[in-house]
Amino acid sequence: TRLLEQLHAHLTSTKVTIKFPTQTYVEAIPPGSITLPDRNEFFSLSRLWVVPRVTNYDSRRGAIDASLFQRIGVGAAELQAYMSSPLQSMAVKYTAKLSRAERGQQLVGSVLPFTVPNNKTTETHTSQLTMQRLSTDVQKYANSTNSGTIDTLKGFDPRSVAAFLTDSSRLHQGRGAVEGLLKDLQGSLKADVKAMHEYIQRALATVSQTHGEQSHSVPEKQFQIGLLCNREATCSLEYLVASSLSSTQSSDINVLNPFLTTDDVSDVVSLTMMAMLTSVRVGQIKRCLALTAKLRNLLATPKVDDKEVITTSEALATMICAGRHYVSQAAGHGGAAT
Repeated sequence: TRLLEQLHAHLTSTKVTIKFPTQTYVEAIPPGSITLPDRNEFFSLSRLWVVPRVTNYDSRRGAIDASLFQRIGVGAAELQAYMSSPLQSMAVKYTAKLSRAERGQQLVGSVLPFTVPNNKTTETHTSQLTMQRLSTDVQKYANSTNSGTIDTLKGFDPRSVAAFLTDSSRLHQGRGAVEGLLKDLQGSLKADVKAMHEYIQRALATVSQTHGEQSHSVPEKQFQIGLLCNREATCSLEYLVASSLSSTQSSDINVLNPFLTTDDVSDVVSLTMMAMLTSVRVGQIKRCLALTAKLRNLLATPKVDDKEVITTSEALATMICAGRHYVSQAAGHGGAAT
């Protein structure tokens, strides 16, 4: 009892027990040095060693305007593919949506596969309501399954896979399809990793840029010198990603560089979003590569396990056709998405 009371007092206490390390900065001026007075309040000592942080994460719903992404070289069609189905091009080339009849499978029955005997227990009101609910659920499931389609790799439906056991030419054709898919996935992974790094570098470079050369602004040039001397906070991808969850994203980005224009902030937001979307697609491609390698190994065995091949190919097709969640397209100027 005493232990529980002590733990309760410790867990419910509001006293901060973690002490964060602090760092102070003392500027040493050698004797005889010439110092110039700083006429800009922006470059006061209070700005030194400031680490900006995003503390506002109340953005529950955001809107993306496709027209703004054209500034960074991303078209509306490419953005829509990223937002809806990242691997849509491979899904069209390697998968097909087949019904149960086209796959050679029997239809799911809409009647309960068991009967309940009539006795005092099953004739109660609760029992009858339960049986009605079960019958309704089974019927809805049967209608949904029989009328729907299943993502299937081309040439890997159950009847085609069964032919692998007896027809060597069909098996060779299936191996060739898997090798082609593996090659395309590896090429796409390489291109996406390169594009992701480029988006990240462009976003970080945009945050640090100024327009001092065009405007001959002394404060902007001082800001550039401050970056080179590590007197200004450097931007990181983690900070930009965190700002995407904030309802004051523009202000959070301007904290790092107050000389950014509205177009610059828009470009940073777009580049950060593209880096995040590309990262998601890279992860999806890696999962597809793992399933493709497993399918290739199954087809390379002397005795092909048709059931395992069907299960793996269905999982691979589902992964390729997987779409993004929590994204909907809204009718607006430039094709906005939320």
